[in-house]
Amino acid sequence: MKDQEKSKSVETFSPQEFETFLGAVRPDWLAWLGIGGLAGIRTDGEIFRTNWEFFKWDQRQIDLPREVTKNNERRLVPICDRLFNILQPLLRDSGPVISLKKPKTRRPGFDE
Repeated sequence: MKDQEKSKSVETFSPQEFETFLGAVRPDWLAWLGIGGLAGIRTDGEIFRTNWEFFKWDQRQIDLPREVTKNNERRLVPICDRLFNILQPLLRDSGPVISLKKPKTRRPGFDE
């Protein structure tokens, strides 16, 4: 059983702080930041396994198959209006949403 006392605390940001992040992030990390911050898809792995084919734009959902999720269960994630607007210019027909490698020692999108 998971020890609840050992779980990490979650840090949240105000909408104004998050907009500042969106304005400062490198373009190649914009989808990562938007999806992690606005859709709740786990930034430590799930986003790096997310493909454009999972996006159901007409339903405003991201359909994450069980092979992608941490809990090995299919998950439907809503796409809010702000995320929709962020992702539309980045949209591709297929392939990974994030084509960059998962960072190890730097802040993604901010450090050179």
